[in-house]
Amino acid sequence: MSKLQKVYDMRFLPSRTGISLSSLECEEGQTLAEYAMILGLIAIVCVVVVGVVGGQINSLFSSLNSAI
Repeated sequence: MSKLQKVYDMRFLPSRTGISLSSLECEEGQTLAEYAMILGLIAIVCVVVVGVVGGQINSLFSSLNSAI
């Protein structure tokens, strides 16, 4: 058996066994879900930080405004 025949046989082996390569390579949805979860966590952290620090910044600007 030549090297080319071995490569050819390996390419079509999954279709003969009933396993397709496309079913083994479907991780796009999982990656998208992971990115969405990371983005959601970042958004939650930003909202919490703005809520905590926002009051302090407001009081700082109020004191600066009254000093002027």
